[in-house]
Amino acid sequence: MGLRISDFFSNHLINWLMEDTGTNRNTMTDFERLKHEIRLCDVILVEGANRVSDVIKMVTQSRWSHAALYVGRLHDIENNVLR
Repeated sequence: MGLRISDFFSNHLINWLMEDTGTNRNTMTDFERLKHEIRLCDVILVEGANRVSDVIKMVTQSRWSHAALYVGRLHDIENNVLR
């Protein structure tokens, strides 16, 4: 059974949205410093560099397209069930 036409267009749309736009080439993040400075519950804001990120930034009128909550390192979780 071949691809349906809707699947074909969906796949092309997804690939187009995920294409790197090259808009975020000058990273200002010092990952070495970040790994020593980050604390539990810190919110990390990210400016993405693909079309999906551009749409999110346009709709939200923000420089940031994604956010993450830092919950700690895996080996810091004492409870084995949670880990």
